Amino acid sequence: MIDTLSRRLTALFAVGLAGALALTACSGGDDPGGNGGSTLGLDGCDEQPDTCNSGDRAQGGEIVWMINQGHDSVYNLLRVEGNSTYLNQMMEGLLPNVGSFTPSGEWTWNLDVLEGPAELVSEDPMTVVYRVRPEAVWSDGEPIDLDDAVYTWYHQSGKEEHCSDCSPASTDLYSDIASIEGSDNGKTITVTYRDGFSHPEWYALGLISFPAHVATAQGFDWQNDPEAMSDSSEYFLETVPEWSNGPYQVETWLPDERQELVPNPNWYGETKPTLERLIKVVIPDQSAWPPAMENGEIHGGAPASFTPDGLERMSQIPGVQTAVGSAGAVWEHVDVNLEAISDVALRKAIFTAIDIADARQRIFGDLEPPFRTNHIFSQNSPYHEDHLTPTGYGTGDVEAARQILADAGYTGYDTGNLVDPEGNEVPDLRFAFLQGNENRATFTELTISYLSEIGITVVPTPIPADQLGTVLSNADYDLVIFGWSGSPLFAGSPHQFWHSTSASNFGHLNDPEVDRLAEEIQNQVNVEDSAALVNQLVPLILEHAYVLPLWDTLNFMFVHEDYVNIRDNHNDSLRSLYNSEEWGLLASAAQ
Repeated sequence: MIDTLSRRLTALFAVGLAGALALTACSGGDDPGGNGGSTLGLDGCDEQPDTCNSGDRAQGGEIVWMINQGHDSVYNLLRVEGNSTYLNQMMEGLLPNVGSFTPSGEWTWNLDVLEGPAELVSEDPMTVVYRVRPEAVWSDGEPIDLDDAVYTWYHQSGKEEHCSDCSPASTDLYSDIASIEGSDNGKTITVTYRDGFSHPEWYALGLISFPAHVATAQGFDWQNDPEAMSDSSEYFLETVPEWSNGPYQVETWLPDERQELVPNPNWYGETKPTLERLIKVVIPDQSAWPPAMENGEIHGGAPASFTPDGLERMSQIPGVQTAVGSAGAVWEHVDVNLEAISDVALRKAIFTAIDIADARQRIFGDLEPPFRTNHIFSQNSPYHEDHLTPTGYGTGDVEAARQILADAGYTGYDTGNLVDPEGNEVPDLRFAFLQGNENRATFTELTISYLSEIGITVVPTPIPADQLGTVLSNADYDLVIFGWSGSPLFAGSPHQFWHSTSASNFGHLNDPEVDRLAEEIQNQVNVEDSAALVNQLVPLILEHAYVLPLWDTLNFMFVHEDYVNIRDNHNDSLRSLYNSEEWGLLASAAQ
């Protein structure tokens, strides 16, 4: 999502930690600035990840929060074009989920939206009942109800009878729904899946997304006409939201530049915003962040990328708190466009010649983010198996890479001019990376050197800061470096990343066995069974030399000490914004 692409199950890229997840219920409760043993400041986040930097809030004030990339000037985060971390973060405050992960990694039901935890009332057919609170309404006073759930289903199912072209970034769970029915004036919503279908992460269905009544008011007969449903999806893609079902609503929004949110007077949640305005500004230039903090132009941020020098500069600013950490839910990788580089031997040689350890040291120095040796499970996952090391990929072993090419009939790998078995020069490779991301720019420059050792010329191709989603969805690259960002969920990730029908399978992998396993991973009762199938699938991805995992991304956040209840959430692509209704000025600082 998009220095990193994101996925909440509402909308979309989920990968990262795996494990037995505790299903818990939570609500806004009393003012989170209470005295419940919480720690003031970010230093306590290792011991108290859910409550660190807590404090009593003053009424009033505003905060300017930095977002480090634009969102492609689109507003529909359900579609592949809008499925970015950056749009996800810009939409935060407008679209609360029915559940999410806390910084400590626990799944929590959102008891602002729901009366209680959703209930799995039947395993076959798998049937889940959600009870939406009577008070839950959109900002115009219209109820959140059955129609909104059906609208999200139609948008995300991937079925032409529902929507002719909604381009869902993920169809996980939605494609297997057989029916959604309502009672109690549409406030009790029953989701029934097809016979024989199971899913170990059934609780993560993003039940509510866009307001169905707004689509209807715009003249889209979305319930009866798949073309109209598609048109409504485009409408939400192109239109700044004038609606909200969260604690804030939009006052102004200049795409890819600045958004100003004010409290939603019809917010039904227990914790009310105290800030008069939540402002989000887009600043891609990392060198501009420290002076912006020093000058009071911004008050904090949780960027998707940072440099060690930037961390050091920010840490030296008086009154600024900083934190660095990771839960393995965000990871960097190099992907191949299989249509552009169709020979698997060439792809394997490329992956072998790239030196991951050298690149990590040159980019991060002593910070040393953990290497990623499994596309789905980080090293701290109980399901982790190292599938990368046996391949030799990422070792920078030039001789091994040249041997792969020699065995496949290539020549010129030792003279700087690679020629394929048919006698044609291998064309220059466009290596795309996000403009403004210094770490990825450095990796791309290093790859020029790595691949020159096997006769390949690499052309660095910066992607404009607001165009990563567009470039990826159009596969407008030969090689590309980007990141996946998500949560502890994993069962839907292989289908989204690699299934031949997935719009997020950007490089066009098409392997029936991969498809079969991706479907089986989802269709399990137990998380452990899904994890075992994942570890059967990952070696196939490596055999195709399709995705080269690099390392887990370290998360960096900073915030002025005058603000409380702001902390990082390494288990959610929203990062610090996950609880924005709780943010506020420290009461003692405002006096």
